[in-house]
Amino acid sequence: MPALPQRNTPRTPDREGLCMKLLLCRTIILYLCVLFAMRLMGKRQLGELQPEELVSTILISNLASISIESEDVPVTASLIPLFLIALYAFTTEGNEVMTLSFTWGNFAKFLETTYLNVILKSFWLGLLTTFICLVLGYPLALIIARCSEKVQGLLIMLVTIPMWINMLLRTYAWMNLLADNGIINNLLAKIGLGPISMMYTDFSVMVGLICNFMPFMIIPIHTSLNKMDKSLIEAAYDLGANRFQTFWKVIWKLSLPGVVNGIMMVFLLAISSFVIPKLLGGGQYMLIGNLIESQFISVGDWNFGSAISMIMAVIMMVLMMVVRKIEIRNQGGKGV
Repeated sequence: MPALPQRNTPRTPDREGLCMKLLLCRTIILYLCVLFAMRLMGKRQLGELQPEELVSTILISNLASISIESEDVPVTASLIPLFLIALYAFTTEGNEVMTLSFTWGNFAKFLETTYLNVILKSFWLGLLTTFICLVLGYPLALIIARCSEKVQGLLIMLVTIPMWINMLLRTYAWMNLLADNGIINNLLAKIGLGPISMMYTDFSVMVGLICNFMPFMIIPIHTSLNKMDKSLIEAAYDLGANRFQTFWKVIWKLSLPGVVNGIMMVFLLAISSFVIPKLLGGGQYMLIGNLIESQFISVGDWNFGSAISMIMAVIMMVLMMVVRKIEIRNQGGKGV
């Protein structure tokens, strides 16, 4: 598949103004497309989306925003790939539109040891990220839920503020913090601990994943805790239960829907991330997202890259269905 031609048109004030108007129009068009899709799902605002729908929206919007980042990329590059991925996944390389040759070879190639190791490493980092986010996020959500309404609003705003900043900028900020001559190492040098190599390691990748996706764990858990009937906790104490028994028998069980939603969102976002492993891992970490990116951009094997994308889409849909069934079973058990 030939690479897209690069245009190096000189920037002028008139061209800058035209580019800004063009990007504004593209943003409005893509916004209307997202709004139309939400209305098709029967939703009027993001707060009405189910967690699996929110994750899907975030993942698709990352692809849909490509043409907003650069005016050299046609707006169709944001919309058409969503449909072409399925076509390329089942066809051989070098096909023309009228002479398509279908094959399963792209999917069979994924079963090679090299690529299976990539998916295993991706799932391992995803599970580890999810576990750490749960261990750190649940106590924070519990503390926030026990505060007054005004304080809760302030703390939730502080949790969500990082999400207002582009993930790429947040990752660059962590690069400056964790670099050998970065802020953290400079502070350690002042107390005589010396520089510690943190960049391009499992530690730096994990820090980036955890800090970027922590809000997706805290918010759903806080929502479940905040909706909890406080009289049930008082009744547990009145019946002689201690703090641990009250937490395990009442609080934990009633917050399980939020925990399950948080686990699913963090895990799906972690295994599909490619910016964080690429920048904080220094290109040494080949995860699923990086593998797909390399097939499309570096290798130029769009067919295999599309097949990997299809496999990931199926895996995510299966996980979403499992979580959804768990939620329905829990609601049915409660008589909802």
